Amino acid sequence: MQFSEILSPLSLGNFTSSIFGNRIFHLPGASDKFTSLISWEDIDSILSNSLLTSQRIKIYQKGALVPWSRYAMEVPRYPDVKNSSSFKTRLDLNSIKRLMDDGASLVINQIDELSDTVGELATGIAREIGEEVYVNAYLSRGTDPGFNMHWDDHEVIVLQVSGHKHWTIHPPTLKNPLRFGPQPMQSDLTDENKIDLLLSQGDFLHLPRGWWHLVTPINEPSLHLTIGLTRRNGVHFIHWLADRLGEEEEIRRNIPLDDESKKYTQILKEVLSRQEENGDLVAEFLHEHRKRILSTYRENSDAWRVSGNSE
Repeated sequence: MQFSEILSPLSLGNFTSSIFGNRIFHLPGASDKFTSLISWEDIDSILSNSLLTSQRIKIYQKGALVPWSRYAMEVPRYPDVKNSSSFKTRLDLNSIKRLMDDGASLVINQIDELSDTVGELATGIAREIGEEVYVNAYLSRGTDPGFNMHWDDHEVIVLQVSGHKHWTIHPPTLKNPLRFGPQPMQSDLTDENKIDLLLSQGDFLHLPRGWWHLVTPINEPSLHLTIGLTRRNGVHFIHWLADRLGEEEEIRRNIPLDDESKKYTQILKEVLSRQEENGDLVAEFLHEHRKRILSTYRENSDAWRVSGNSE
């Protein structure tokens, strides 16, 4: 499935120019719009994988992380070998079902690495947007929120694949928040501009960075994909510029401890001026970043496919 199909009938240009990272956006869709991406049968297959770890699979209930030991166990990798020291992790699907029946929510982190269809979508978005992309799956069937009211430090796209979920959304209490530095305060939330939204199967939702949200199941099986996109900001640019300026001998000098520091400030200005004369620094930063993204998310290849008759 292509990103253009996800956005339809909205165009990619309209999304990136006026919506992406700027405002909340809800797009209702046909109930089968996202069913080709992932199914409950696909989820069962993924959970049966013995190589899954506690970083990949997490269960939350009423805002708290459920201990891994309550739904996973280590079993011998080679059961026929006595005293084998090699183990593998096996999820206890019956325990997971009981926890979810009791209101817990299941999270599969970076499901784009476990599902070909979701992975192809993530790759397509990364190449279109030019930013890092990762996708998590959220499953529930009770009435308890898996997480408390919170905000994310990245842009969010939600695809409601199956069922419904109720979203309570508040505007940011701090503009352009980061995980470090000044933090948004939940105590600053008010009911002014609060949004209550029932996300239905086939719906698309975009939340910019910093928007508060509480997601509540409505006592039915529900599956949604959350696509996280980490956009470049001024802090990323400053880190990139610092690495670049490390090539300048004047920058590597110790800063004087006396009145000579004023002269050093002037030297810094001259170095930055020389850098700017060589071109648009921000444009170069974005070009290098996009080049790295494109090298990470490569086009699908048929190189490993074997021609001829199949079995």
